[in-house]
Amino acid sequence: MVLMEVRKVQKVGYSTLTVSLPKEWIQQKGLKAGDIVTFVKEDDGSLKLYAGMVSSGKRQIKYTINADLCKDKGLLSRIITGSYITATDIVEISSKRELSQENLMEIRQTVQKLNGLGIVEQSLNHIILQCFIDPKKFPFSNLLKRLYIITSSMLFAIIKALQEKRKDLLYEVLHMEDEVDKIYWLAIRQLVLAAKDRELGKSIGIENPAHVVGNRVILMNLEEIGDLLEDMAQEAFNLMDLNINLPLNILKEITDLSNKISNIYDKVITAFLIFDLKLANKLLEEIDEVEKNIRETLKRFINLEFTEDFRILLPLRSIIWNLGGIVGFCGNIAEITINRSLEFQSSICKIEEIID
Repeated sequence: MVLMEVRKVQKVGYSTLTVSLPKEWIQQKGLKAGDIVTFVKEDDGSLKLYAGMVSSGKRQIKYTINADLCKDKGLLSRIITGSYITATDIVEISSKRELSQENLMEIRQTVQKLNGLGIVEQSLNHIILQCFIDPKKFPFSNLLKRLYIITSSMLFAIIKALQEKRKDLLYEVLHMEDEVDKIYWLAIRQLVLAAKDRELGKSIGIENPAHVVGNRVILMNLEEIGDLLEDMAQEAFNLMDLNINLPLNILKEITDLSNKISNIYDKVITAFLIFDLKLANKLLEEIDEVEKNIRETLKRFINLEFTEDFRILLPLRSIIWNLGGIVGFCGNIAEITINRSLEFQSSICKIEEIID
């Protein structure tokens, strides 16, 4: 509950103005005459009041993890990843005995997946991890663009691999998905830091803490697109293992759908970055049309209009289904773009503040 009190400004002496502090707040903080309070000026001109001195120096956060209690599969890895996301600086993993080989392997594999995290100290029964990322060097928009560029390249590589029956391109797609995950975790860490520190948030392009939620949804959509593309690559492997030449009409159908989705994907990221309300709305209409095309294509597969070979039917249906998932995530981003664009004055939407 927000406590609001109205106080009059009093003049004391020749030029000093004072305001009395709420009695309940004074008692809660244990303040007495002569104690220090700190004022912090916010961007909107308001003042935030703290009891005592507020240090402007950077504090480091350290987690200490008891490896002996992390026997469940994947638990230690998830704790390390969680500590990274929550912007922890130092993580110490210790055991009363020696760290097991399973512990060590899990730690090393997790460290490799997280940008800027490294092992700085190690003994038989403990490991210290430290994150060396300078958050100011990774603006949020740059990370978002990198996620888009990599996932867009993954889609292009999958279609090219199907056309040319090249497994080497599919292996590259799997490597790119690993990079998507690394950038995703770093971007989430940046959002958490922005929520904790408004000045830092501004330095990486997040002016309003309220944007953290919408930005995280967009990141999750991009990461999900990466997962769908990884699944598509696996299905493409399955098709190639059958050693069957795909009918040209099927290749054309998939290629045409992919080109439409790539075009929408490119435009929806552009619309978000420049807060283009009209473009986002136009894309939502295009997305509805593409989703309709995908439903019709899947129906034709079910009716065996493309092929009667059941060996290729299931992998192809999965690939087209995943293309539908990608365009659906593009729709989510377009909707967030419309909502975000309403925060700015435009010829379409005029903003005014009305005070009761």
